[in-house]
This record gives sequence, structure tokens and C-alpha cells, in this order.
Amino acid sequence: MSKVHEGVIVKGVGGVYQVYVYSGDIFNCTARGLFRLKGITPTIGDKVVFEEDDLSERAGNISEILSRKNIFTRPSVANIDQLVITFAIKEPKLSLTMMDKLIVMSEINDVDVLICVNKMDIGEDVELDLVKDIYNSVGYNIVLVSNKLTKNIENLKLYLRGKISAFAGMSGSGKSSIVNTLLNYNRMETGDINRLKKGKHTTKHIELLSFEKNSFVIDSPGFDSLSLANVEALELRRYFKEFDTYSCNCRFLNCSHIKESFCGIKNELGKGVHLSRYKSYTVIYEELLREKRGTNV
Repeated sequence: MSKVHEGVIVKGVGGVYQVYVYSGDIFNCTARGLFRLKGITPTIGDKVVFEEDDLSERAGNISEILSRKNIFTRPSVANIDQLVITFAIKEPKLSLTMMDKLIVMSEINDVDVLICVNKMDIGEDVELDLVKDIYNSVGYNIVLVSNKLTKNIENLKLYLRGKISAFAGMSGSGKSSIVNTLLNYNRMETGDINRLKKGKHTTKHIELLSFEKNSFVIDSPGFDSLSLANVEALELRRYFKEFDTYSCNCRFLNCSHIKESFCGIKNELGKGVHLSRYKSYTVIYEELLREKRGTNV
């Protein structure tokens, strides 16, 4: 009788899926035809059940894909537990609006947020204090690292253990270098920041990389370009979680927090609601309206 295992798909090439089982072993598996008949494609990050092949060592057939926590189509990956939003404190220039867009995307997909501030060795205290002030008050965890000095990397690992964590953030912020440090070898190709202060896009494929038992990281540029086009502008307020505390003070139930008077959110600007977060909200709100108009042309 074939042995049955549970594991997670860490890589897929040409219809063969590498499945990591929780003992630490890797099996090369194929998917049964029933998935194709149902229009289901196994995806990196899927938790699966497979039967071990009696005739081939470390091989098997996937018989079941367990319920997905979430799934992304670009990049194609499932069951992300945490998005590690990585920004350099100085170069390239910190973009709070981009950070907030990634946070919104995480909130929509039920993914935890960890803000990783890299290159803290060349930053200034005032910049670090700003990031801490804004995002600690909202309830997001922040870890400060210097990959060049391998400073606080062990502290970062505390937030990553036992999870599937995807790295995202501005190109040139050092995501791939951090992943290399976590893995303790140069698994991910890296590139310098060019003269326009933009890093080279060096990550070319999706793969779960295990840095410790049952702990995986992903570095993919795809997470940086995810669209919020399927989000209605009025839904956006749900994903700025500090708004929940003050929206009850709005006169109108469907207050957009943009043009209305007697708005509980606008009354809290500079107090309970940080100005930069509200600015990001208005920028994203207007982008969503423009995208909606574009689809209706």
C-alpha cells in the first residue's frame, strides 16, 4: 500500500512539482488527471496530499489540493501568510504611498504585514522615527535591518519562522540580498542601484525557499506591481484599519472621507489619523476612480 504524505509545493517545472514534506524531504510529484478535468492547476504554495510512488524513490502523485487561504495570479502563488514590505531608509527614496498600496493589497488578501526597513546604517534617525510613528500606531510590526552589516537578521527570522513570507517593495531596496542572507548562500541574483536610483529587476521565477524547517520565503518582483483594479473606490476605506475607530463620527453612512463635510476621518487628521496615511488613501482612491472610468469608456 502506498504511503500518503502531506506537504507544500515549493517549485513546479514542466508538470513536475517539488513537494516539501514536513520532515524536510523533497518529493517530485505529478498531478492526477482529475485536476485537469476540473480546470484546477496546482500552484506554488499549495498544501497537498500525495501518494508515494512505490517504484520511484522520492516521487509521488498529488491526489488532493487542500483549501487555500489565498491565491495570487501574478505571481502565481498560494497560501501567503505574510508580506514583508521591504524599503531602504535612504536609497532608493522611501515611498510611503507605495508602502500603503502594498498594505492595502495585504489586507484585501488576508495576509499579515511586516515592514522591513533595510539599510538602516545609512539612514537618519528622523526617517526611522517617522516610519515607526506612522505604522506602529496603526498596529503593524516593524523590523530594522542592515543587510550589509547582517544586523538584526536574526530578529527578522523571528517574524518569518513557520510561515510562507513573500518579500515586496521598491526595486533596489535589498530584498534579494536579504533573502540570500537568510539562506546563508547566494541563491537569489542581485543588482546594484543604477544612476537613476532604480534597482535592476533580478528575480526571474517563483519558488518557495526554505531557510529553516517549515519556514519559506519568496522574492518576486510580481508583488510590487499587483493591481487594485478589482477594488471599488468606496471599499478602500475598509483597508485603512485606523479608519474604523473614527468613521462612526461621520455624518453619512457611505462617507468616502474625501469631499464630505462632518467627516470623522478628516476631523482626526494629524491626531488619530496620520497625514501621510490619509494622503495615500486619497491618491489610491483617485486612481481607483480613474481605472473605473477607463473600464466604462
